[in-house]
Amino acid sequence: MSIKMDRLTKSLIAAVEQVQEATYGAPAKKSTDMIVTNADKKANTKAYQNLKAGVKGYKAADHMKEEKAKKDYDGDGKVESGSKEHAGVVHNAIQKKKGGKADGQDTRKEDVEVVEKLVESGKFTDVEIAKITNIQEADIADILARLEKKRISKGGDAQESPLPAMRKYHADKKKKK
Repeated sequence: MSIKMDRLTKSLIAAVEQVQEATYGAPAKKSTDMIVTNADKKANTKAYQNLKAGVKGYKAADHMKEEKAKKDYDGDGKVESGSKEHAGVVHNAIQKKKGGKADGQDTRKEDVEVVEKLVESGKFTDVEIAKITNIQEADIADILARLEKKRISKGGDAQESPLPAMRKYHADKKKKK
């Protein structure tokens, strides 16, 4: 159904549009870019993959933009996210304490992953693992305790634990029930 407008109606509509534009400004042009969210990132959707690949037409949501630190705190020559700068500073402090070189590297996961693989292989003692990975025995004990806690939480028998403290803790816990 088309409505026929005479010249007067058309000119009135144009005048109203001009007044609205002068009063409120030109209507904002809407972006046609797809907004990619953390949900897309978590689900590894095609939209997220396209965003990472640099395909035009995809834009990261505001909450996905990771802000960089104000300066290079860890001294590795790169200004990174605040989290990575903090990890580099912590790494430097540990290296200084051990007498090593402060290089600003983020090694949060590397040590734990290496130790977990060495422990799971069952071929090395705690002392050998400490020498291989250059970490303290207390750190290894901490990692072992975390691994053991994870095993028990998934249904493993606490009485089979090689850690006496873990056996005692779960035995005490059973008594309270």
